Amino acid sequence: MSNLSEHLSKAELETENERALSDALFKLNRLIRDLKIFSSLTVAGTMFHLTVGAWAIFLLFKNPTAVVPRPYDPVQFSILMEIIMLVIVFGFSFIFDRLTASGEALYQEISDELEWQIKATEDTVEPNKVSTKERPGLAIRLTMREYVLATRLAFVPGPYGVRYYLVINLFIFILYFSFIIYSR
Repeated sequence: MSNLSEHLSKAELETENERALSDALFKLNRLIRDLKIFSSLTVAGTMFHLTVGAWAIFLLFKNPTAVVPRPYDPVQFSILMEIIMLVIVFGFSFIFDRLTASGEALYQEISDELEWQIKATEDTVEPNKVSTKERPGLAIRLTMREYVLATRLAFVPGPYGVRYYLVINLFIFILYFSFIIYSR
């Protein structure tokens, strides 16, 4: 009788582990979606920041009053636009970085759980039999691979992509201010 209750608890435990793994994969899929969104926003924001800076510099050199309507100072307006763009891109980059960190923890936990499941399968195989490692299903493997790809920013692959985008945006900002100071 004690064997039966022991067997039921193992079955319940396996069901709970499967449910937890399913929930973790669902969360990872949501993180993948969010990472793709903020990756695109970071790249687009950087390109827009570069465009706004180039546009403002061009118009300031061509005709300082053409940038904004007369009551406003065109230099102050363009400086405000540059600051806003810098803050927006920094915000997108920060959110992307936080999502990546959350996803990394989830990814590691899913990997550990799958590894433990494979080891448990190996432990139950008799010593004279060949182990049939149960590899994770295709959906699980694709989700995990998609997460790894979603953590990369466009044009700058690798773990330091966010830092490169921040440096690029700071460089645009500093370059813009050097043009403003030079033009005065």
